Amino acid sequence: MAVKLFPCGFDIPCQVYACSRPARWYLGRDDGPVSLCMTLCDTCARELVDNLPAKLKPISGEADVQPSRQSYNCPKCGKAFDNRHAMAVHARWCEGEENGTAVAESAVVSATGSV
Repeated sequence: MAVKLFPCGFDIPCQVYACSRPARWYLGRDDGPVSLCMTLCDTCARELVDNLPAKLKPISGEADVQPSRQSYNCPKCGKAFDNRHAMAVHARWCEGEENGTAVAESAVVSATGSV
């Protein structure tokens, strides 16, 4: 996941110095703990976006392009992960089933290179 602005549903203050407005946005990763995100009100979030340095502003049309990511598949069940470490942790405890259906043994052999 990427760092982004995402909605804040709690009644907490904006964390920008000298701002006393209620926060409406988190700045951080939405897949992590919100306690590690910065909270921003609508005004401060807009100012952040409007005042980005020129070299950080997207070129016209660039914002719509998503970078291609490598996918890592579990050798036991075939579940796809975008992070190699997450796949390795999953594979350590995986019993070779996905959605209650066992994966063919030949697929496991071809993925791991052993029986």
